[in-house]
Amino acid sequence: MNANTVLVVILGLALSFLIIVYIASVLRFVLKRAQNKGHDPRAHDDKGSFSFLEHFSMLYPGRMADTKCMTVQPRTYEELQRSEEKLLDTVGSATSFQPEKIAGKIKFSLQYDSIRSTLIVTIHKVQLKEHPTDQDTGVNYYVKLKILPLNHRSFQTEAINESKNPEFMETFEFRVTYEKLQAQSLKMTLWCFDRFSQHEPLGHHTVHLAELEARGLSLSREILLFRDIYAVQKATGVLGEVMISLGYLRLTERLTIVIIRSRNLPQSEDEEDPASYVEVSLIHEAKTLKKKKTLKKEPSCNPVFNETLTFHIPVGILHQTSIILAVKNDDAKRTEDELIGKILLGPASTGIQFEHWNDMRINNKPVARWHKLLE
Repeated sequence: MNANTVLVVILGLALSFLIIVYIASVLRFVLKRAQNKGHDPRAHDDKGSFSFLEHFSMLYPGRMADTKCMTVQPRTYEELQRSEEKLLDTVGSATSFQPEKIAGKIKFSLQYDSIRSTLIVTIHKVQLKEHPTDQDTGVNYYVKLKILPLNHRSFQTEAINESKNPEFMETFEFRVTYEKLQAQSLKMTLWCFDRFSQHEPLGHHTVHLAELEARGLSLSREILLFRDIYAVQKATGVLGEVMISLGYLRLTERLTIVIIRSRNLPQSEDEEDPASYVEVSLIHEAKTLKKKKTLKKEPSCNPVFNETLTFHIPVGILHQTSIILAVKNDDAKRTEDELIGKILLGPASTGIQFEHWNDMRINNKPVARWHKLLE
């Protein structure tokens, strides 16, 4: 027997030994899984038979023995869910809130270019329910766009002279990194004017980009949307003003509202000064979650309050939370307190009300401003 024959025999014996060891290990694993089948609910399906993954794991125990199937959810969704649960636990039961008036609809599309880190917004057209003036012609419309809370420049479309359904078909680009995309909101405000009046807002709509993740916004897919335009509430008379300070501390997730003073409040029908107080409501997703109010002041058209009201609002839902301040008159002659006027501060507001609320979100110090009361 030469050296080559001996080498072949040795290699054959070694290979046979490895095959026997592997078969023994597989048989041992199968027997062990069969013994534990009644105790491990993952070992079989509803019909009592092994799944494809289980068969594969028997053949390759070292690769698949510890494999588990787990559902994956976006981190932002989990954070938002925990924030909402925390808020509901804090404020208790919620009451319904009167929905806003619909002024019309706006058709637009969104697309995110991940290569250029750019959000592309195209305003298609607007459909109004009614005209802001008595004239059928001569009214010009345009749309303003802004990304929040980023300190980004705002854009606006060209003014279109149209009776009721202006078509714009204009595209705008906002530079937003992918890491900050889902934390932003797109606010669109419809404005109008004619040759006899000043520019005034008609309605608005805010899109929270985190809500569009499920529709593939981050996958460079164009999303076409047709959303309601919420009408802007307008003052019909002089109802007075209120000076308010807003501050939000992210570390403690606490909103602080300071009612400083009021001025030029109207007298009652009996020409008596109002005994006023301010009621503050916390609004989230069209529900009144909690209310607080100041003490009643002595009858005066210019009362000084200097009272602080605090609310717990998680950071994850701050961008969807609004505040309504209602100034009321505690009249002993009435069964219910008379509403003098109210103020809306939040993502659904416009003008100085919206700017004040947005400054509160992006600044780390309290901001105080005067606000006119609306009916």
